[in-house]
Amino acid sequence: MRRYLAALILLAGLVLPSASARCDVTPVKSGAKTRKTTDKDWLRHPDKHKYYTESWTMAARSRDGHIVYLNFIYTNLGVFAGSAAVNVSYSRPGKSSVHLAFEHKTSEYGEDPKIGRIGVGASWIALKGRDFTVKVKESQFKMDLQGRLWADGVKVYGGRLELGEDAEKYVDIFYQVPRASVTGTAEIDGQSYAFEGDAYLDHMVQNALGTDYASHWYVARFFHSDYSVVFITFKARKELGGKLVARVMVTGKDGMLLFTDSISLSTDKKKNDPKGHDYATRYKFKAGRKNDPVRVSGTFTG
Repeated sequence: MRRYLAALILLAGLVLPSASARCDVTPVKSGAKTRKTTDKDWLRHPDKHKYYTESWTMAARSRDGHIVYLNFIYTNLGVFAGSAAVNVSYSRPGKSSVHLAFEHKTSEYGEDPKIGRIGVGASWIALKGRDFTVKVKESQFKMDLQGRLWADGVKVYGGRLELGEDAEKYVDIFYQVPRASVTGTAEIDGQSYAFEGDAYLDHMVQNALGTDYASHWYVARFFHSDYSVVFITFKARKELGGKLVARVMVTGKDGMLLFTDSISLSTDKKKNDPKGHDYATRYKFKAGRKNDPVRVSGTFTG
């Protein structure tokens, strides 16, 4: 399958060098390579390391052009006193994006395993089976979405990538909502909008700064009426082998079509920011192996 699609969201950047030295980024292999995520995967994974962060990140697009990037985060980045937050980027058709951040205390994080609900302050997300609900109740932004997943959540082995030989540091990646059809409302600055469209959500846990193990990140979500393509790709730091680590997923209405770690990615058309950093603005990719029943390729710009 070959499609050229418009990218919903792209995050890519250069990061600062790390003083720590590691030797590799390695998936923890046990059992089936591809497996369904569990209720336990969805909930918070407490960690006592001096640095630890956990996030649930949703991208949603309505059929009339509203785009929402929603992030719930819990972190002890402050080492002694952590924080929690609800971050929002919202674009209305024909208008610029609005970025909002709502800070909370870690004590304002809560969860209810029985109904699969995690929350920060008065805002929460629930996932149980294939039922998906999002409620955001902040001063400048509110959202109420209900939806149904096209396919079960997925992970590679147990979802863990170990950083270095000692395996003390790690990154867990769970694709909890590969694709969901959603309906509801969104309200920004007191103005309400109907929202009918699609959503995706991933969940990450890590006890290392992203700058400690990756030099570049490329994250994109593509929505098509009959299927979607998602990839989270990062380039490991040179001292960690410098490899491109990828998780590529293609989902159709009847379920998962492809979940692979095979990707080729090239970038060009660089631009400079005011601080002198340069960034690529065009990305070409091919995902899937020769014998896979589904392969995808495309070009997108940022």
